[in-house]
Amino acid sequence: ERSSNNTNFNMNSMLPRVTEMHRNKNGHVVAVEISSALSEKYSAAVQNLARSTRELLFDSKFEDRTFGPGKGGNDCTYLAPCLQVFEPQVAKQVMGVAHLAWKTANWQEKDYPDPRSLGIR
Repeated sequence: ERSSNNTNFNMNSMLPRVTEMHRNKNGHVVAVEISSALSEKYSAAVQNLARSTRELLFDSKFEDRTFGPGKGGNDCTYLAPCLQVFEPQVAKQVMGVAHLAWKTANWQEKDYPDPRSLGIR
């Protein structure tokens, strides 16, 4: 029985969970930090899909954004359409994590729409 409880604990520790809510100077939640948002398997699937998208499918889905004043500075691969087609279980997980953040921050009270109703963009 003890081993079974440890197994359940380990499985539950892999579930997405809110670790911190970040607030602006007015006390409004502006970001929700979630640990274990994606499993290693799902993370690897996203990385492989990003690599394949850049190399094989749609060169226009990759954007190199330089750092600097007023610039975001990151390399962005637009995966939403590909993610939903090639890795629908990962897309579902991403939407679940977004919903968890929305619900935890009580953003529905501000009339922000449930992210599940918006889809992945």
